[in-house]
Amino acid sequence: MVHWPIEVIGFTAVFSCRIKNAWALMSDWFEAEQHAEKAHRLAEAGQWEQAYDELSIALRHNPHKPEWHYGLGMTLDAMERYEEAIESYERAVNLSPDDTESMMCIAVDYIRIGKPRRAITLLENIEQTEPGNEATYCQRIAAYTQLGDHDKAEEMFYLARQIEDECPICYDFLAQSLSYRSEFKRAIWCWQQTLRLDPSYPGVRGNLARIHMRMGNQERARRLFLRQLRVEPGDLDTLLQLAYLLIDMGYDSEGSEKLRQALELDPTLAEAHAELGQLALKRGHVDAAERRFKRAKRLDPQRPGIFLGLAIIAQKRGKLDEARKHMLAELENIGQSVEQLLDMTRLFIELNLPEEALDALITLENSTGDYVISDPSQLAHACLYGGIARLQIHDTDRGIASLKHCLQTKPDNAQAIRNLTLAYLEMNDLTRARAWLRRLRQVAPHSDEITPLIHRLRQLTLKEWWTAIKAKFVKG
Repeated sequence: MVHWPIEVIGFTAVFSCRIKNAWALMSDWFEAEQHAEKAHRLAEAGQWEQAYDELSIALRHNPHKPEWHYGLGMTLDAMERYEEAIESYERAVNLSPDDTESMMCIAVDYIRIGKPRRAITLLENIEQTEPGNEATYCQRIAAYTQLGDHDKAEEMFYLARQIEDECPICYDFLAQSLSYRSEFKRAIWCWQQTLRLDPSYPGVRGNLARIHMRMGNQERARRLFLRQLRVEPGDLDTLLQLAYLLIDMGYDSEGSEKLRQALELDPTLAEAHAELGQLALKRGHVDAAERRFKRAKRLDPQRPGIFLGLAIIAQKRGKLDEARKHMLAELENIGQSVEQLLDMTRLFIELNLPEEALDALITLENSTGDYVISDPSQLAHACLYGGIARLQIHDTDRGIASLKHCLQTKPDNAQAIRNLTLAYLEMNDLTRARAWLRRLRQVAPHSDEITPLIHRLRQLTLKEWWTAIKAKFVKG
């Protein structure tokens, strides 16, 4: 038996250990490569969740590959997890400080998460490193648009044109800036240039449709939405916008169909359930409406209009306390449309909650208390409901003024005339009360409200006469 010196035995043990560690490390790296390759195949197939899992495993085995961190960032972007994507891109930049592609991705994601100033700073740094990088100007159009600095956004567009003659992304970003400024014709031209340069550019036809909606060209908007859906059949936003447009155009059945298509793609769309609830309510299908509104409430209890719908249903069933509870919950939410706010105001008045009615109307007022509503019919209703609510809280002068403002917009509004008659009866101003009652009989001769008003006016007139006679006899 050979007896090795202790020094040789120690050296052999250390060498053997290092060989084992090296093999283990090589095995880890080999396994990491396999996971990375699998992630690449999954990403190409659009299987983002699985690709994310495989890349995460690869990076656990070998965290020193900047391209894998970049790939993980791209995968997270596809999953709309932008803040996590930024972290992955930052790791890629830490490993490879000259990686401007990852820096650009960080800037884009800063814009996506609403941090345009950070994006601008980073884009300016990239521009100093690569002065001819057109994308640094292109992305700053979007960043400055988000900040509301539209002059600067347009300046970035023209600086980008000095590097490249045309860019579909730049035209798209500038069109968005112009759209915010309501420069619709210029925005339409820019989006048309985007489509000329890239006919498959995502979302442009939908944006053109929205512009035409804002311009009142409903039929043109409808056709553009349909074209957008032919290009991107799974575009949920376009499906919903088309549904709302069809409903506004009076095509309720077609609108309902589009809403159901959207729910087939994503059953958790609270807004689609709420809109279907509203349509069911409009048709008198109260039970179906309630099911839709309750489903929407479970999915998104802060969505405006849901508690309003439930309150209308409760009121129809005579459950007034429940209706008040739902209305107070609706008042806690924000973002209601003008139509919804007017419905809220009307319902608060009917439920004898005038102060809450005025709270709902405040959203439609500017700093001077005037209503910022362009539609004459909606303005008339705002003045009507505001006037009635103020009369109910005994703010008589302002209530009367609001009702008269309603009549300036809509002279034959019987409700406003009736409430003015009541207001002057309450004030015991019988001359004005008679004048408004005569006008009510002209505007709505068959109204059920006329007889009670005539009866009350006679009572007050007799009381006035009797007071005058008593005073005369007392004097005598």
